[in-house]
Amino acid sequence: MTALTQRDAQVAYDRQSPPEDDYRLAERADELLAQYMDDPAMVAEADEYIQGSQHCSHYDAMESALADLHTKDPADLLGSDLLRTLYRLAAVQHAARKARLSDMAHDQAERELRECGAWEDA
Repeated sequence: MTALTQRDAQVAYDRQSPPEDDYRLAERADELLAQYMDDPAMVAEADEYIQGSQHCSHYDAMESALADLHTKDPADLLGSDLLRTLYRLAAVQHAARKARLSDMAHDQAERELRECGAWEDA
């Protein structure tokens, strides 16, 4: 390793946030995520962002399942393949929504950490 790359590595290491800041960042991001999951406006923002982000086969399956749902008697849904399919599709959508909300929460937590330098201990 040359002196220049050793110096660059040292500078990069020195600029890392202290572990307590990483912990505070993760803790705050988790708090914000919980808030965002219950906030209809944040959920709508996340849904708008992820709209159309799934593979086309996901949307094909969703359209087919919804069409099938329309013709299914509600009493016949419990335990049906259709209900399993709908839950599988919903799990994919939920994971995408949660990932986006998590990104939003992490970004906000980083802004707060930068603005305040650190959070005050409660």
